[in-house]
Amino acid sequence: MARESHIGRGKRTPQRAAKSLAKMQGFALDMEEPLNEIENLAQALRFIGYGLECNGHDSGSPISALASMAVQRLSALKAIWRNMIKASAGA
Repeated sequence: MARESHIGRGKRTPQRAAKSLAKMQGFALDMEEPLNEIENLAQALRFIGYGLECNGHDSGSPISALASMAVQRLSALKAIWRNMIKASAGA
């Protein structure tokens, strides 16, 4: 028996597409609180590293450097997240 072509399928109904978009927006908005918490934790770790450095502990430098990198990566992720929210709101 021949397999049906995917070309013959109809597109998603507008109602189904809107429901899918609303579900995706809900997941994206659920990400906001954990992203903010993680960024705050990374900032705190960075300040701990700076405090250790100021008090003459050599172990503070790698801690603050790693935390700074984490904050930069989280900032980039949050920018992508904001663009995703804006794009889905405009759809």
